[in-house]
Order: sequence, then C-alpha cells, then structure tokens
Amino acid sequence: MPFTLSWWAFIFPIVSYASGTLVIYSITDASFILEYTFFLTAIVVIIWLVTFLKILIGINNLKLILTNL
Repeated sequence: MPFTLSWWAFIFPIVSYASGTLVIYSITDASFILEYTFFLTAIVVIIWLVTFLKILIGINNLKLILTNL
C-alpha cells in the first residue's frame, strides 16, 4: 500500500485498544493483561516511528506535498 498521510488513521484505533487493555488491567490486576498492554504499546511505538519516518522522508524528497494549508 503506498504511503499517504492517512496512515495515521491506522494508529489511533490501536492506541485506543492498548489504553483499553490498561484500564482492564487496573480493574483485574491480571499480570498477563499488563504484559499484553506492553506488547501493544511496543507495536504502537514501532508503527508510529515508521509512519513518522516515512513522512520525514517524503518531505525531504518533496514527494509528500501538503496542500490546502
């Protein structure tokens, strides 16, 4: 799938899911849920970094042009 700024839309549902698992952990105190939350957070950070780097590369190469600002 070609990179566009709409890639950010894929990140926000995962962040909501990860923060939801943290709430579930605070209610249940189940250690496996906390570990799962850390796993989801690591995935979010990786996806966020990839998207951010692709934006920087696109701006640097002038392939990503922001219009209607």
